[in-house]
Amino acid sequence: MSCGCAKNEGEEAEGRCEHYMKCPKCRCIACLTLIVVVGAVWYSRQDESKKRFLKHLGKQVPYLPARYYA
Repeated sequence: MSCGCAKNEGEEAEGRCEHYMKCPKCRCIACLTLIVVVGAVWYSRQDESKKRFLKHLGKQVPYLPARYYA
């Protein structure tokens, strides 16, 4: 994984930088990946009724700020 920071120059062959979890950008990417994976596993374990509810709720999310702050 290339984070693009100055310390990462010349380390492309290894696949990730030597300061992987000290770099804020690398840490953020790792945390977001973990959140997505955990969310996908959690969603896949829900029954059909809850999946249908979550899909319907997800469709309403873009309209919620306008509904409460307009």
